[in-house]
Amino acid sequence: MVEKVEIQVEKCVIGALLIDSNAYSEISDILSTDDFESPVWREIYTTIATLANEGKTADMLTVAQILTGKIEFIEIACISESVATSAMVREHALQLREISDKRKIWQLCTALAAEAKNPTVTADEIREKLQGALQEGIPAGVRSFRDILKDVNSTVEKNLAGGEKSGISTGWPYIDEKGRFRLGNLVIIAGDTSQGKTAFALSIAKFAASTGTPTTFYSLEMTSQELGTRVISMHSGIRSLDIATRPLAEHDIKKIDEAATRLCDIPLYIDERSTSRLENIMGSIRRLVKRFGVRLVFVDYLQILGISDKGVNREQQLADAARKLKNLAKDLNIVIVALSQLNRNIENPEPSKDRVRDSAQIVDACDILLMVYRPEFYGRKYSGEYANVDTHNTAQIKLEKGRNMGVGSWICGFVPELTMFYPLDRVPYITEEKKKTGYFANI
Repeated sequence: MVEKVEIQVEKCVIGALLIDSNAYSEISDILSTDDFESPVWREIYTTIATLANEGKTADMLTVAQILTGKIEFIEIACISESVATSAMVREHALQLREISDKRKIWQLCTALAAEAKNPTVTADEIREKLQGALQEGIPAGVRSFRDILKDVNSTVEKNLAGGEKSGISTGWPYIDEKGRFRLGNLVIIAGDTSQGKTAFALSIAKFAASTGTPTTFYSLEMTSQELGTRVISMHSGIRSLDIATRPLAEHDIKKIDEAATRLCDIPLYIDERSTSRLENIMGSIRRLVKRFGVRLVFVDYLQILGISDKGVNREQQLADAARKLKNLAKDLNIVIVALSQLNRNIENPEPSKDRVRDSAQIVDACDILLMVYRPEFYGRKYSGEYANVDTHNTAQIKLEKGRNMGVGSWICGFVPELTMFYPLDRVPYITEEKKKTGYFANI
């Protein structure tokens, strides 16, 4: 016998929740108990939701033990065995929500039609019930323009009073003065290999966390210890390589201890359990937002994300990944910063937005596009307005796209030994005396 679509979708959702204890966090904002038509699956979903909200593991055995006497273990086991993976749980949850909404609309219309035939019920009473039901059905994300204007007015008044500015401060004056990272933004940091994308991203993550913004960093190439070593290196001035591999002098150990003392309590989180799969990372982000109130997320980097949709080409996969990250940032009201490689251009390595690797649609999806460029790495000079700027231990950060910010660029300092970027008080220009030295004579 062929199952109804509704039953198949409900089974897919419940099965995914039973085989993956982390899946609930991906759909908790979509479904509620009454979205399930089956009383059995409604009972299972309620149990899983209760366990998850209490911070407990909601696996098949735990759920079965709690429901002993209500639902047979074999029935729960059969549901879990009918689903091979939880990768599509959010898509199935959205499909189930659509089915549930239609069912509720049908039930409402049936009830109102019956009342319309009742001579003791007036048309105004039926109309009032209909309007009330429609009002209850308005999604939480829908707001009246009056409410939106209140928020705008509140921001204006806060700015006039000199209060805390909205958005997330990055520690880079050029960005912060133009409006900071705004909640709901997708930010792309792009650059060639070895230009310092990760180091630049870490500089923002460290600053944001140090100023109280809960931040998480996903590196698909580096371990949490490697990332931690880099952050300590940036703060202490001791090279990462020395910290990781060499016996340190007593005064260097003291610097590291001082840095660790200052940084140990900053709200910076790294989830090592997440694989490179986009679905796992998105689920982890939802969990960390719920548990720690995370507001700033870094994903390093887009081109090595594992994406489950094998039916489309790589360009479309990355475009979809960027859109999913953008939608997640909006849904959770956070900032997501994703790093991206560039297509190589040996003749002209200066970055531009048309060189974002594998998908121009990544640029379309993002709100802010930042690019990292160190011409010294290529033995080249800066171009344009920075043609006379000293390239030694400096870098150019290009704001190639900035929604409500415009475009532009700035020069910052770079310490190769620490892989660290830092703001400059003044831009170092090449003087006539410097031009005579061997280094500048060759570039």
